[in-house]
Amino acid sequence: MKKALLFVLAVAAVLSVCATVFADDLPTIKFWTTGSQNVQDVFTEVVNAYNAKEDRTANVELMMILSGTGDTNVRSRYIAAYKAGNTSDFDIIAENGADYLIYFQEAEQEGIENYEDLFIDLDFDKMPNYANVKMVPCVYPEKFVPYRGTTVVFDYDSAYVAEPPQTWDELVEWMKANPGKFVYNSPSTGGAGKSFVTAAIYRLIDDPDAFSNAGDPKYQDMYDAGFEWLEMIHPYIYSSGGHVQYAVKNQGALDLLAQGEAWMCPAWADGTLSALENKTLPDTVKMYQLSDLSLTGSDVDMGICSTSQHIDEAYDFMNFVVSPEAQQIFVEVMKAVPVIDASLLEQTPSVEAVSLLNPADFNIVSTGANETVINDRWAEDIETLGEEIR
Repeated sequence: MKKALLFVLAVAAVLSVCATVFADDLPTIKFWTTGSQNVQDVFTEVVNAYNAKEDRTANVELMMILSGTGDTNVRSRYIAAYKAGNTSDFDIIAENGADYLIYFQEAEQEGIENYEDLFIDLDFDKMPNYANVKMVPCVYPEKFVPYRGTTVVFDYDSAYVAEPPQTWDELVEWMKANPGKFVYNSPSTGGAGKSFVTAAIYRLIDDPDAFSNAGDPKYQDMYDAGFEWLEMIHPYIYSSGGHVQYAVKNQGALDLLAQGEAWMCPAWADGTLSALENKTLPDTVKMYQLSDLSLTGSDVDMGICSTSQHIDEAYDFMNFVVSPEAQQIFVEVMKAVPVIDASLLEQTPSVEAVSLLNPADFNIVSTGANETVINDRWAEDIETLGEEIR
């Protein structure tokens, strides 16, 4: 009996060593993304789940840049690596779908002639799970694979707000009647504030194609009305100690809502649902859209970098990301809208909650290189306004 036990333990030890050697023999692919803490949390779980698979073809290393941190964003880092011929640092990048246009615009500005070659054209036959994907990328569907849907909404605390405003004009009247109770984060520090500012500006451009072609440089000369509107509401924004203050990052606005300091703010729907589940927001917080123009939403996609030396392995990881197993993680951890039919997932409360968010209702806007113009002008024209409050 003792010899049999020793034999079993010896076999187990050998298998463990073999597994370690196998894992060490696999190539490492570097997966880059950016966003708030919830993005890092969900991808940590997804990457760990993939790296635990015995039949995986690579080990994945998560390269995360949190929104509002770091001197250089993923886009600029990758373009610099591409120009330098660096083939070791970038394999896959995940971004909001429309933001890939900014990659191409910046690459063109950097003198890269074939800028669309930053990402390869995909062979979808190498991703069997892609057959279940229902969401279509908003740009370059031959290059990108959606892995989740997301949208910005208005959050309000029904304990203080019985009847939230239903239109943009009513929103202004509500701010004036409730000074200091509306907050949004500075657009350069998070997508919720960026969505609010973008919608506020583009809705006042007298061109029916403005939203669908928002990255056209010609619109930069049409931003005045939007910035005048943002300046007009400035005195009614959240204030502390007699000073108007804009939240830092998406979480900053949610924190003020949770504390009752603010009663209404733009916020990511997935972040709101997660906070409600985790009890970091009171259960009186509700989310909705204004009837005359919703805030922006997006498909969030992955693309394989043309600099990658491990393209087949990158396909293997992306195939896992759109599998039911990984899609369940996205729903459970960050309340993301799945890109596959929800019937393929375990029917949990989280799956039921995200079913309320219809990607068909998302207001998808890509400002391209105009995003930098908007952020810079907001910092110059709005953030530096006087401290007068009402």
